[in-house]
Amino acid sequence: MQVHNHEAKQTIFALNSWKGGLKADLGIGNSTGQTRDWTFMRNADTYSLKKLRVLVRPKK
Repeated sequence: MQVHNHEAKQTIFALNSWKGGLKADLGIGNSTGQTRDWTFMRNADTYSLKKLRVLVRPKK
């Protein structure tokens, strides 16, 4: 799952490789790696606390 601000070329949040466990790709903001969206970073184990809460507002 990735959330981007395309106009500003910003990654707001990215969670890639869902089955990767501690080696999933996880990031907030742009990555300084080869891709801005944290793809192939395998860095989820660098976060001591991982809790994702997604709230969706119904369309009016």
